Amino acid sequence: MKRYATLLILVACLLGCSKPVDIATPTQLQSNNPSDPMTKEALDQFILGKVEESGVFNWETVDTYTLWSALSHNEWVVTIGYQPAGEKDINSRIHTLDMADEQWVNARKQIVNRVGEIVEAEQNEPLGANTLRNYADPTLPYLVMQVKSFNALEALREMPEVRYLEVADYVIDDPGADNQRSSKGCGDNPVNLNSITQDFTAIGNAIVPWNFYNMGIPQAWGQSNGDNITVGLIDTGISPGQINLTTNFTGGLVPYRYVERYGTFDPSFWWWWDYEPDGPNDDCSHGTSMAGFIAAPRNTSLRSTTGVAYGANLISVRGTNDVVINEGNEKKGVSDALVLLGNRSDVRIISMSLGDVISSGQVSDAIRYAYGRGKLIFTAAGTSLSFTNWYGVIFPANMSETVAVTGITDNPSRLEECEVCHYGSKVDFSLPMQRAGDGDRTSLTLSRQTDYPDNKIEYVGGSSCATATLAGIAAVVWSKDPYQSRSQVLDKLIRASQLYPYRNSRFGWGSVNVAEALQ
Repeated sequence: MKRYATLLILVACLLGCSKPVDIATPTQLQSNNPSDPMTKEALDQFILGKVEESGVFNWETVDTYTLWSALSHNEWVVTIGYQPAGEKDINSRIHTLDMADEQWVNARKQIVNRVGEIVEAEQNEPLGANTLRNYADPTLPYLVMQVKSFNALEALREMPEVRYLEVADYVIDDPGADNQRSSKGCGDNPVNLNSITQDFTAIGNAIVPWNFYNMGIPQAWGQSNGDNITVGLIDTGISPGQINLTTNFTGGLVPYRYVERYGTFDPSFWWWWDYEPDGPNDDCSHGTSMAGFIAAPRNTSLRSTTGVAYGANLISVRGTNDVVINEGNEKKGVSDALVLLGNRSDVRIISMSLGDVISSGQVSDAIRYAYGRGKLIFTAAGTSLSFTNWYGVIFPANMSETVAVTGITDNPSRLEECEVCHYGSKVDFSLPMQRAGDGDRTSLTLSRQTDYPDNKIEYVGGSSCATATLAGIAAVVWSKDPYQSRSQVLDKLIRASQLYPYRNSRFGWGSVNVAEALQ
């Protein structure tokens, strides 16, 4: 069985594992307060049809009936991006806004009061206490509330205070998947080092994956290893059983660095005001693997894979349950993680091997917040089963504030797609993550648990590990000259890429030679 530990799209087997059929945009109903919403199946097919048409689905592109129908299947909870009336284009300065300022407080009140007026008129009686209970994020300009009224949704879309309306929690049904979590990037499959010697080079106790040499990573270590640079990782957390990412993190060649673990994800919540994150521990494996690619130590007491930036500091935030940002608690977990890392002056780079085919204004706000705080943000272009990689670059890798990364094979004669990766004009870099002609032989990284005398490792491929690898590469380049700006580091990566000065419409700048980037 192929190793799909980095599957990044849950819709792999939707509709009998075939492409969705085209469905026309639903017609706006003429009467208010419709009683019959679209079925969940019709909504799923409509969304996937839009994805096939334009790459990513956005709730702003649908009519009110479609939005109302989607809310009917998800407890009527809507996320509302807001702003004071008269404000324009806050995206570039979202990191400077103060949600406690009177004009922002009043904008929220205008929205809640407008919904209340309409609901009272429809019910012909005053609202009871907490009927319109809502959550307003303390940092980002969005609020979450329950809106069942079709007329209220219509009115909200006309308000100058409303930037966007979207379903807070919408999961596309996946009846064809045998294991939901494995179809969302979870699960590990440790291998015996003695059986895969052709796919790594041993340097002391350090196991260097084969593809590191394709990118000039070991050749660059003599000049820089990422020391004094801090990388933030937003993923499923780090396993406490993987000691090379916990107690043994400083046990290698660079002892004077640090790893910190946080959690912003609540797996059991529904209402935002009761949100209680469950901690930093990874029960999926994906986050542990990505942390291994970025900053696993080199030459500890265990024979183990090393990270690209084995001298870098690492801040891990468990922001999701898996790699698909589709549930409301995952959107909040990721948004809170971006704010947390955005506010840390030591963090320069953020790695996010997460995404979805449905965009999120809430997560977009958080991406722009972290970007405005000067962070260099790497995101995965998308990974899915070979029969669904017709999808283009997913959200948030399609945003201009992020650097979109995908994987390719090590074919020496031409750029060749890896079996499970996404491609398109939004791709910025494509790194070798798979042996040509063998989808099982991908890169190597840490698994969730530790065994003596060897550390558990596994094969992982796709755009997820390409993203984490490039985040590590950026740390190595930045470490050579810590006074460089974000744009200077990115420019060095581009100039050291295989296709520069030309950019490919599917593979971006191609792969990066780290040793060349340090020259």
